[in-house]
Amino acid sequence: MTNNVYILSAILVITCVTFALRGLLFVALRRIADTDLMQYLGVVMPGGVMLILVFYTVSSVDFTASPYGLPSIVGIAVTSAVHHWRRNPLLAIFAGTGVYLALSQILG
Repeated sequence: MTNNVYILSAILVITCVTFALRGLLFVALRRIADTDLMQYLGVVMPGGVMLILVFYTVSSVDFTASPYGLPSIVGIAVTSAVHHWRRNPLLAIFAGTGVYLALSQILG
């Protein structure tokens, strides 16, 4: 097999497997979507995922050196406040990111 045919064959196989796995997920999810467990996870998971993302975000922040993590803490607080105020995740993410970047430039 020539190099180009080998590469195109590999791409075709990868594409087919990816498409099949994603389609299979939707078929399987349809069968269990109305179960009590899925309803519970639908309520609990968004908050849990956000908490994990916040912990991951601040895990690399150095709280012992100036500005002592202030941009991160204020950015998280602004994101949370705007989300609770307007219930608009996109607006909250933009506001928190903007405050974080502005404070990083001012204090950094």
